[in-house]
Amino acid sequence: MKTVSMKPVVQNPRKDGFWAVYIRFTFDGQCQFWKTTKVVSSQNVKSKSEITDPYVLSFCSSLILQWTEKLNHVNYSMWSLKDIVEYVTVSESQVSFSNYARTYIERIDKPRTAKNYTLALKHLERYMGTCELMFQSLTENSLNEWINTMVRDGKKRAKEMYPVCIRHIWRNAMKELNVPEQGIVRIKYNPWERITIPQSDETVKQAKSPNAMRTFFSCPIPTKPFAIEMLFVDDIHLVTKIKKNMKNSLMNLYDKILLRKRALVETVNDELKNVCHIEHTRHRSVDNFAVHLLAALIAYNMLPKKPEMNIEIIDKSKLIA
Repeated sequence: MKTVSMKPVVQNPRKDGFWAVYIRFTFDGQCQFWKTTKVVSSQNVKSKSEITDPYVLSFCSSLILQWTEKLNHVNYSMWSLKDIVEYVTVSESQVSFSNYARTYIERIDKPRTAKNYTLALKHLERYMGTCELMFQSLTENSLNEWINTMVRDGKKRAKEMYPVCIRHIWRNAMKELNVPEQGIVRIKYNPWERITIPQSDETVKQAKSPNAMRTFFSCPIPTKPFAIEMLFVDDIHLVTKIKKNMKNSLMNLYDKILLRKRALVETVNDELKNVCHIEHTRHRSVDNFAVHLLAALIAYNMLPKKPEMNIEIIDKSKLIA
């Protein structure tokens, strides 16, 4: 059976004259170094990178003994050297949930989905009071308290979306970091199995129902002169061309000119929708709708070139002869 050899060594001196201490792993003809927190002076280094400091040697020997005992409980003959080093040096308490979550979010192709996952991670980090969350610190009780806090704060959609994002990251971490065939289990439990995620509140429909819109558009257009005159008095102008079965009706002169400039009006609508992005179908509040609408109108007014038409109506009856 292939065995792993471990030995404390030094490589190159630092600028201050001290030498950083490494643990050299050798397995199946490959070599890898793991940096410790210890340093030695030049007086405690012999030729061939051998260390003579008794304190550092005692510290490294205890580490090597601990790692050897850990490897004796698994069959690592089919592992790579990288897997062996990660297995002995990384414990469950040292696996960072925040680092894994950020790495997982970077692999998401859709920007909107990545943004939702980022918001969920930041909200959980703010609640826990740290930017370095560990898997072991996220217990069932702490996650339940986090969810209950969002319910009490009235988070209508986040109380379901944020826990679902965190649960998805946790499940993928268990698939990637745990290798049961090799005996590598860095995340031993899944607290989400006993956590009930609340459903988001239903949004209040502020738009008209389809039946109401069908009823409105199915109403016939008034063609009788007296009906059109009544609408004209109420400041409701029917801006449409006269059809064959319609008699001539009252129409403002300005509306009559605009009716002939329909292509120009459609150009303005096209710029508002495609250039200023005034069209949006997923507003989640009235305030967001108003801010988006005003921002689009301001952006349109700041465009260097806009479609325009010069219309000047002169009343000849008021001209002085």
